[in-house]
Formats: sequence, structure tokens, C-alpha cells
Amino acid sequence: MATRREFIQMGVTASALSLTGVAEAAAGSYAAGTIRETPSGDVWPLYRVVVDDRFAESAAFGRAAGREGVPVHVMSGDITPFWFDDLSLRWKIDRAPIAGLTAHGPLFVLERLAWDHRMRVIYRAEHRRVSATSITHTLCGPGDLLREAGRLKSAGEWSAFLGRAVTRCPMAPGAPAEVTIVSPAGAAGPQSSDSSEPLLSWLIAPAPRA
Repeated sequence: MATRREFIQMGVTASALSLTGVAEAAAGSYAAGTIRETPSGDVWPLYRVVVDDRFAESAAFGRAAGREGVPVHVMSGDITPFWFDDLSLRWKIDRAPIAGLTAHGPLFVLERLAWDHRMRVIYRAEHRRVSATSITHTLCGPGDLLREAGRLKSAGEWSAFLGRAVTRCPMAPGAPAEVTIVSPAGAAGPQSSDSSEPLLSWLIAPAPRA
């Protein structure tokens, strides 16, 4: 398991990459009910959804996932307590899938920690504000999930829509796909003080056996 020193170093590296342009409710955790299955088949049983309360879109993502029955962890930019006090302990027991909508840094760190547990990012999307009224979404992941994401153009609040969608991500691997969609910015509020930095939605799950 990564030490605190190694963890801090990963965070420094993530910050440096973010600065060079690499795509990237209330505090604490709250739990909801059990996860519902969908008619299309088994979905990943998410252990936690991670959100950052500095970003209105991230908070909306978490509220939507919580309504679908997924426990939500709320942070304010620092993923360290979640890793040491929660996720590292759970991943010693089983490879529990997680998802989130965060800045680049937390995903960078979690992805590298996931590699040590034979897990990987199976869905990743960059959400970049291109004007006061529109967001460009570049999504890569399972085809079934991306077909659902195709409704972003008319979905209203994009972050809440994706917060629901990740709770229904199929376990069947399928062929990965990539798509770019432009949607209205929505009314969640300002993304951050620096809207040029994208947010990333993502899902980390066990890697398929070779």
C-alpha cells in the first residue's frame, strides 16, 4: 500500500501534470440504500461515488448518484483521508468499484493506486466549459454507457444526468468507444474560479482477467 509520503508525491505529480494541460452536499460521507439493477443486465455495484464540494457540478453528480442508492464521499480537493481511512481498507477485502466527478489530481492518484489492485479506469470523460452556455464532453468507455450519454444534449443538468448514468454502467466489458458531445452548461452554478480547467467523470473497476 502507498505510504503517506508516496501519496503526497503522487499528488504533487498530478498537480504538475494538470498545470501543463493534461486532462483532468456537505463534507464527509453519506450513505443511501441498495443499488438497483437495470433491465439491460448486471451493473457495477459501486462502493462509493467521490465528489468535490468546491464544484457545483460535482455536488449535483453526487446528489444524483445518491438518489440511485450509492454511498457518496464528499471532499474538498484532498483525496488523502478517503484513501487512508476508507478505500485502502476496503480494497484489502475486495476490489470494490468506485466512480466520481473530480478535478484531474484525485483521479490521477486513485488510478495509480488502483493499478496495484488489478483495477483500471473503465470510463473516463473530460468536461470542459467552452463558453458561458456550453460544455464539451469527451467520453471514453463502454458502448452501452456512451449510448446513454448521447442523451446529454437534451438531458438538462449534465452532471446530474451522468451521476445517474454511472450507477447503471454495465459489467459486461463490450467494446470501448469514444464520443464528443456539446451540451448546455446547465444551471448547477460556476464550475470553479478557473473554468478553463476541466472536470473529469470516471469509473474504476476490476480489470478483466487475462
